[in-house]
This record gives sequence, structure tokens and C-alpha cells, in this order.
Amino acid sequence: MSVRGLLAVVCLIVVAGTAGVSAFRPRAGVALRRDGSHVDVLIGGRPFTTYYFDPTVAKPYFFPLRSAAGTVVTRGFRHLRAAFDLITPVGTIARETQTYDFSGDDRSRTIDCEFAIHASHGPVTMGDTKEGTFAIRVVKALDSPPGRMVNANGATGEKGIWGKRAEWVDYSGRVADEEVGIAVFGHPQNLRAPTYWHARAYGLLAANPFGVRQFTGERRQNGKYLIPAGEALVFRYRVFIHHGDARQAQVAEAYRQFAAQQ
Repeated sequence: MSVRGLLAVVCLIVVAGTAGVSAFRPRAGVALRRDGSHVDVLIGGRPFTTYYFDPTVAKPYFFPLRSAAGTVVTRGFRHLRAAFDLITPVGTIARETQTYDFSGDDRSRTIDCEFAIHASHGPVTMGDTKEGTFAIRVVKALDSPPGRMVNANGATGEKGIWGKRAEWVDYSGRVADEEVGIAVFGHPQNLRAPTYWHARAYGLLAANPFGVRQFTGERRQNGKYLIPAGEALVFRYRVFIHHGDARQAQVAEAYRQFAAQQ
């Protein structure tokens, strides 16, 4: 069986799933408050984000994400672990475990995300597609322009970043009264690191290791990946919300610290 367009939009999955939250282990200074099918995350007593996992909705997601000053940086439409069945019209084909680790200080907020796709019902093939895999839609004020999008290689804007490989991509700009930015890091142990980026000027920021043919434009390339039966494919990402632009926030150094984690 194949799954095309598996999309975790901090975090969205485009196949239907049934969710069960199995662990609440907050770090010091982080509080988790569950109410039905959502969990509020507070850091230092201040709201950071809410995780929604209503089983009637196909996509679990965080909304909104806030900076340390409380500015909302995501567009609208410690430790939390959730499990999902990945379902196609023929039934369940795999199982995914999502794990989140929240932290922050007076200038930043961080979510460490780990996704393990278990081929629990036989082998699973992830298809070549530019849609997915781990993505954020930023608030309109951070669209590029007026916001600025830059990657780890110093490329800027959609033309320089879309379909290119990089360790991280950062959006920054002015939202209300705050100069703020949001970066996504891909761990160097992830499949095909550094990953390709489906990053658009209208505020979409997505790390995607599967869309090789789509991004390179070479028909002989194929980004599909087979997960053997009984095995798992694991991805690790970090969302880093900061004051100022990527240089002022030392995003490159923050990535190096993340990359050094085993």
C-alpha cells in the first residue's frame, strides 16, 4: 500500500486517523491542561499553543503558536504523545506515533517533534509528492514580502528556497508590535537530510524528503520510500519561535545545538 502526501502541519496528517493521547510529561515551567479532545500548553504560566486531536477531524494540529511575548505567528483555519491509525479506503495500513517536547525562555519558544510511522499492517510505500511532510502556515504579516524567508545556505525568497535542500528555513518580520520569526529545523539523521523544502512566499513552510522528482524536475528521479513490514520511519523536527530576524536570533547556532542531539 502507499501513502501519498502524509502531512504533519505542526502537525497535520492528510489521511484519516483516530487519536489517543497516551502521555503527559511536561518539563519544568511547562503546564499541560487537557479538556476533551484538546490540550492547552502554557509556558511560565502564559498560553503558548493548543493541540487539537478531535477524532472527527482527519488532521491533528497545533493552533495558534505564540512567541515568548505572546504574538501569534501561525495562520488560522512538557511532553505530549499521541497515536494515530493511518487509514485509506481499504482500511488501516500503518500507525503513527507523534511526540512533542515544549520549552521556552524569555525570548523564545521551542517545540521538538518526533514522528514514527510504523508499518504495522504490512509494507508501506511513501509516494513522491511535493505536498507535505512537516509544515507550518505563518500569519499573513510574515508572508514574503513583507516578511523575509531565508534558509541555512543564505538563499532568500521563494525562488531561492523552493525545492532546494537546506538544514533549516526561517520566516521573520513584524507582527503587530513585535519583530518575530519562526524557523523549522530538520534533524541530520532524518531521511535524505538535508531535506527539500516546499516553501512558498504566501506563508507555507514545509520540510519534505519525498518530493524528489517534483522538486528536481528530473523524471528519472523518484522520492518514494518503502517502509518494510514491522519497521518504522522516524523524523525529528524543531520549531523555533524567536525575536528578531534569523541573524539576530542566532538561528544557525540554535540549529547546531539541535543537530548535536542524538
